[in-house]
Amino acid sequence: MFGLDYRKYKIIHLETEKITPWIVNPDSIRSIKELAAFIKNISMHMEKRYPYDTYKYLTSKYLAPKKTIKNITLEDVLGIIGLKTKQWPSDTFFNHYDFNNFKSNTKCLLFTEKNLIPQHIGMGSSRHVLGVNYQLKGIGKNSLAHDEDYYHSWGGMVCRDGLAVILSDHAIEKRTKLGCMKTDAVFRYAKEQLKNTPLVLSLRKNNTFRLSQIVDHFISHDEKKFVRKHLFSIFKTEGAHNIFAKIVENYVHAASVGVFHRSVTQENLTIDGRFIDTESIDYTKDSKAIPFYISVGLKKDTHSYGPKIKLVSDKALRNNEIFFYGSWIHDLLLISEMTSKSFKAIFNEDFEYEDLTLRFIEDYFPGKLEKWKALLQYTSFGKYMSLTGELKVDCINNIGEVISLCGEYYCTGSHYDLWTHLDKVTFSQQEDDLSLYRLKMLRKVEAALWSKELSWDQSFENWKITNP
Repeated sequence: MFGLDYRKYKIIHLETEKITPWIVNPDSIRSIKELAAFIKNISMHMEKRYPYDTYKYLTSKYLAPKKTIKNITLEDVLGIIGLKTKQWPSDTFFNHYDFNNFKSNTKCLLFTEKNLIPQHIGMGSSRHVLGVNYQLKGIGKNSLAHDEDYYHSWGGMVCRDGLAVILSDHAIEKRTKLGCMKTDAVFRYAKEQLKNTPLVLSLRKNNTFRLSQIVDHFISHDEKKFVRKHLFSIFKTEGAHNIFAKIVENYVHAASVGVFHRSVTQENLTIDGRFIDTESIDYTKDSKAIPFYISVGLKKDTHSYGPKIKLVSDKALRNNEIFFYGSWIHDLLLISEMTSKSFKAIFNEDFEYEDLTLRFIEDYFPGKLEKWKALLQYTSFGKYMSLTGELKVDCINNIGEVISLCGEYYCTGSHYDLWTHLDKVTFSQQEDDLSLYRLKMLRKVEAALWSKELSWDQSFENWKITNP
């Protein structure tokens, strides 16, 4: 969402690329045309000359009244919003002529968000750009990409992820109290592919801020007023603490109906509690509560962790030094703590989160809290990394406490963690990885859509198939 100081956004240069409609919400056509009108206005100016003061120019466009859409057809939309990131010259050094030529051949300029949290300064939305009402995702990598992490640096979005977003949105909107930042359309790039897999461009609502944008000591008085106005416009309730409580309750309630984010970071959480990046969200079948889980770390060895191994039967856990990564309850507390820090930055007062979160956990998971309280003596790795920047893991003093609590849990995943140089192993109540249910749904719906022709009418039908 645009609205903070323009220096907290990065300008992305764009060029045209042919797209075709794949899955489109027919009720969103007006909003999509408004996006097209916004982009068209910028592109028409770019055809005449490259703006001298790009930040001032773009800011004026984002803050201007919406443009008329009456002369924009659906075919016009494809020609206007069909964009991808324009890559800078690949030479190590390039001359002034090449620099000016690059800018003069740019089709459009749009903003994207920067991360403002200390440990991720210099990074941000690496495959997105912001329109006035949508975020265009999967548009190609930009210089905010995390170069050491392929998933966050390759820049695109494959068909399956585009479909996963639509299915996840539907489950989240149906089950949770606050819903999500919905994706209204997924378009297929006509030519762009990755190993014969078509790539997609998605349009996701963008009227929110990520927690990574709301950082104490780095937000002005006017920006605080702007974000407060945004929050009160959504919740229609008096009192910041009431809003904060609703957001905390939303996350705990979501877990109780089987919705949980696999990557709990400030970049993946919003200031108003709506879920974002839903292709990374798992959900259970029939709205059952999430299976409880715990993650531990072992010093790297030749030990193999298979899906049938239980924590209680793993000799490596009994004989080696064990480190604590986190658990379901630590992740819920971390979400609340991150949100409380951003609320403090906006409202200039403290927001108590721990007792509030534990109270909601007791409400939605009756009788479970007391058994897990013993593990709260340990700090999760996610909290260390996200809130202090430390690459630290606590050593578990008494593995017996863990085994007595979840000794019968199954291994659902393991990998070598480059940050801590440990084998991270996750154990869960449920033998199968939670993502398998979502994957089965994906395959089923994907098969139903794959042979369909690509047209506007069919894209509307595809929306009905994915949103029964």
